[in-house]
Amino acid sequence: MRVRAPVQADAHAVTDLVVAFDVDEFGAPDFELDDLLADWGSPGFDLERDAWVVETPEGALAGYGLLRFDGDADVFVHPEHRGQGIGSMLLERVEGRALERAAPGPLAAGRAAAPPTGTSGCGSSAGPEASAACASSSPRERIWSRSS
Repeated sequence: MRVRAPVQADAHAVTDLVVAFDVDEFGAPDFELDDLLADWGSPGFDLERDAWVVETPEGALAGYGLLRFDGDADVFVHPEHRGQGIGSMLLERVEGRALERAAPGPLAAGRAAAPPTGTSGCGSSAGPEASAACASSSPRERIWSRSS
């Protein structure tokens, strides 16, 4: 699997991935292309640094994550690719980017920060208590958040 920043040409594939997630999770889609384009075009959002897609070796999108400028985050994994660590990989990217944004200068080694709003804190930087809580929650609970 390869993680990279999305480009505008990925917009339809990312929308399809989120819709597949919604249908699997909720039975109906709650997302469309205009929602994605609004996220990507929001003030302060940097598509190259604030969003990630995970591609399979065949080039299909298996996951998508983003950190909005307000600190809210979403991570989606296509239902066919769950259980492969994709959500955790994306959450680590989200948390790392949140730390970059929070740092007034170069990120100091060992600096701790709360996870971004809308994430569970289940990445590799989570402490033992958080790790135990993450282990007891389902993958869907750990990797998905969407503000309404």
